[in-house]
Amino acid sequence: MGAKATVETELKKLQKVELNMLKEIHAICEAHRIKYFLIAGTLLGAVRHGGFIPWDDDIDIGMPRPDYDKFAQIARQKLPEYMDIQAYNSHNYYPINFIKVIDKRTCLTEEAYSERVSGVFIDVFPIDGSPNNRILRKLHYLHVKIYRLLIAYCCCNESIIKDNGLKRMIKLSIMRIVKILEKLGFLKITYLHKKMDKLLKKYDYDSSLIVCNYLGGWGQREFVPKEYIGIGAPIMFEGHVFWGVEKPHDYLVKVYGDYMKLPPEEERESHHSFSILEL
Repeated sequence: MGAKATVETELKKLQKVELNMLKEIHAICEAHRIKYFLIAGTLLGAVRHGGFIPWDDDIDIGMPRPDYDKFAQIARQKLPEYMDIQAYNSHNYYPINFIKVIDKRTCLTEEAYSERVSGVFIDVFPIDGSPNNRILRKLHYLHVKIYRLLIAYCCCNESIIKDNGLKRMIKLSIMRIVKILEKLGFLKITYLHKKMDKLLKKYDYDSSLIVCNYLGGWGQREFVPKEYIGIGAPIMFEGHVFWGVEKPHDYLVKVYGDYMKLPPEEERESHHSFSILEL
């Protein structure tokens, strides 16, 4: 079997594990009236491919903040015994402020923090409110981004910096200073996480006209009118019915632009960097 065929087989196995996890999350959310939605590349895959984007290796779901907080409270007790959640308040030097649901029967390491062994995961993002004023919205996003970078620079290794030249040197210098300050106790990771959480929850989801997945990968394109999320709508994904956003076309145009156009063949690869140790 060639290298490409091996990679494709591993990817299919990985997607199968993730699909099983999504079904378990769906069952919990249905039983406890928790709203969740397929978002980002997972929603794009559902609309454009009827399931996974063929070269994608993860599943992203979003939950309005009230539902996210409810899920975070009950998930550990309600998930099957072979699954668990990872979050900053239960794992030391966790670099993100959203939950990962993991399959404990599997092992992988992520390049950004290679010393930490985890399992195959699904990312569960909180969708939070934002200011109605456009300028205040940009300032709020910048504030969140600063804390997001500080947390990443504390917890991750230098592989997260993808820039070259002077830009890379500046970011590496900032990262090294942040790590020194954290090691000396002048910057505490627990403080940064709490500040970030407080920032994310500053604007109430239910009373906001524009909402955002601040922790996603598409920057300010993730600001969308709340009506795009709505109350959700059923959507087929890999032959199973899950929940997508209420207006998937509007959402996908906002985040991706011409989302039905396939990227060039050389760009059809995962944007994640992890090594699978065991499936």
